[in-house]
Amino acid sequence: LDSDYDGYVDRLYATDTGGDIWRIDMPSENYNDSTEPWTHFKLASLGSTLATQDRRFFYKPMIARTMFSKVSKTTYQGESITTRIDTPFDAVLIGSGNRSKPLSTATNDQLFMIRDINTVTQPFLGSDVPVAITQADLMNMDSDPFGNALDDVDKFTDLEIELGEYHGWYYNLSSAGEKSLAASTVIGGVAYFPTHTPASATET
Repeated sequence: LDSDYDGYVDRLYATDTGGDIWRIDMPSENYNDSTEPWTHFKLASLGSTLATQDRRFFYKPMIARTMFSKVSKTTYQGESITTRIDTPFDAVLIGSGNRSKPLSTATNDQLFMIRDINTVTQPFLGSDVPVAITQADLMNMDSDPFGNALDDVDKFTDLEIELGEYHGWYYNLSSAGEKSLAASTVIGGVAYFPTHTPASATET
């Protein structure tokens, strides 16, 4: 990622087969014209030793630079007031799936969007290193909550407030053994995740 659009890559995102997402910051120089250190940290930890949660990443994540409206509600003189603050973030999109076992149905694989709010490339050292994001920090999207609230403004706003309290979202792939075995892409603000579902056994 070229986070400051100067023509040079200054940040990397990488995944591993343990269900982790890593961030590497490679700033070129600071205000004193001296070289800043390159640092790395675990942005998210989404795997587990449990067979059903043995989520693995075999492909690079997709990074989409965007923003969201951080919504909050307050009450002033008995009247409810809703405020919105446009907040930039880098969306890290990835789907899990064990490429070495395409026919396996043991793992509940998922699609993820991690909201990385640290949009400025910089060294992260000591106490400045963010805590790794886990699934508990993500909002579940299985029931398509936003799609089901399009006709209810208040419900939709409440969902926006709830999502703002999380660090992104996850979606459980519904079919047995369904897994993501290719990189995702974003077109027109919509994320597309190709998935593979093993053929079910049939009698002949």
